[in-house]
Amino acid sequence: MSGDVPPFKRVRHLLRDAAIGLAWLHHALGASLRAGWPMDDAGRAIIDVSAPLDEAACPRAGTRDFFNRLRHRLLSALERSRSLAAANGRHWPLPSAIRFLVAQDGAATAALRFPAPFQPEGVDWLEASQPRIGPQALWRGPRAEIRDVRLGYRLAFSQVEVDPPARDVRLIPVFPEVRPDIGVTTEIVWDLPQLCESVRRPGGYDVVNCTCGLADHSGLMSLAFVAHPDDDTVVWEIDIPGHRPALHPRWRDASGFLRLVFRRADYEADIRAMLDAVVNAGTPELPIDEYEPGRGGCTFESLQDLAAKNQWSRLPLLRPGVAVEFRVAQQDFMLFDRRPSRIYAPRLFTRWAASAAFDRWADGFLPGRELEVCRRARCDQAGEAFAAVLRRCFAEGSTAPGVTVCYRPCSDHRGHSSAP
Repeated sequence: MSGDVPPFKRVRHLLRDAAIGLAWLHHALGASLRAGWPMDDAGRAIIDVSAPLDEAACPRAGTRDFFNRLRHRLLSALERSRSLAAANGRHWPLPSAIRFLVAQDGAATAALRFPAPFQPEGVDWLEASQPRIGPQALWRGPRAEIRDVRLGYRLAFSQVEVDPPARDVRLIPVFPEVRPDIGVTTEIVWDLPQLCESVRRPGGYDVVNCTCGLADHSGLMSLAFVAHPDDDTVVWEIDIPGHRPALHPRWRDASGFLRLVFRRADYEADIRAMLDAVVNAGTPELPIDEYEPGRGGCTFESLQDLAAKNQWSRLPLLRPGVAVEFRVAQQDFMLFDRRPSRIYAPRLFTRWAASAAFDRWADGFLPGRELEVCRRARCDQAGEAFAAVLRRCFAEGSTAPGVTVCYRPCSDHRGHSSAP
């Protein structure tokens, strides 16, 4: 089988995301991240992850696991790009070498190299860099803020092999900064049940999803964070790397987030229009079998029921009075009223800053392993910062009235941290 030189644009944003992760890790751990690694001529620590790191290469378990997870994430994304390329008749291998470089000031670079026949001519390494993460990084504003946003859609159908004939229906997203060819080159669609829920309740939502119902199958790696700051406004904060496959190509190398601001009346009207279009999309000759993405084969019926009930009253994110606690634990790091919660934590985030603060804390430890003593203070600092951001989110408008949030320090195995 003949091979092709992989286009750099296919791997540049993947390397960029890895570099951002490295810069955040240095922001959390400081100079200890660079200890014990060889240095290049520019004084950068060289972490070779061409193969998974073992204990001999990196004795610090938490740091080793982070590097290995970052490597795995990069290779998994490359594998998806290779599959897309193969579908278009282009074939190229996985990289023969991968390395991470961290400068003294915390600037980070992720680099890879393909086998000689596939490496672009005259290029030693394909790489992308991220400057150091400053102390105010969690609070930086959006890359762009767009106000008075309206949501649109295009109906699309797929034939279902049943007797009598029927079709599945989906909604192709239309919104500011969406990629123009989203309905042609991707399987990304509006997740209408999630959109309807976001009208009533703030939180993290798969507002766009893959037709199969698994967002990461279309390269979507983050929820959209939906805030209800007052009675008349809805706000989306969209992580750019996590939504890159759905966004306009102008954002392919960007980090951070986009903010979309809606008038509540417009937001509800646009989503109601989508719901009406879906439930009325069938004909006597071609009825609708399912809405994509379907969950358990009954999504279309649930949407019909929602349209019939016409219930759009607002709800808080959590039951009033709940005490939410976060801790570094072997298994259960989030507790509701001292009981382990099985809620996916980002579902509680209404602002991008909460997700960034959570990632900074969670990347400092790996559930299921003991946290190294030398890193507990930094982990606690990140945990307290995350709890403070989440309290700020919950206090916005009527997001979570009466809900308290606290962080239990690593050294405190009996009680809670100070009350908010």
